[in-house]
Amino acid sequence: AGDERGGPYLSEYFQETMSLEATPVVFDVTSGFGIPARLGLDRAASGLTLVAKTFPGLKSLESELDGGWASVECLALAHGWMPPSRGTVALPKSETETRYKVLAHATH
Repeated sequence: AGDERGGPYLSEYFQETMSLEATPVVFDVTSGFGIPARLGLDRAASGLTLVAKTFPGLKSLESELDGGWASVECLALAHGWMPPSRGTVALPKSETETRYKVLAHATH
């Protein structure tokens, strides 16, 4: 098995490094392997990934994300020119949108 880039799924990594007794939620497909639904799918990722160790912990993480008490921030380096502004990006048929802000421009 593996993701679209040939690497292991996140769930496979968690299952190899965590025990069923200590972290049963990472072995449960119906609970998204302990990955809060709002943070993405069982696929390649870079950066910080939140994973619940227990079923109540997963419910708490999802509540915090859904209630706006916690948020996800990403920093991207883009090649090319973007006007100095703010905006949103949404994929077709997506329920979410991403807000962005241009912080700086670099020259070489």
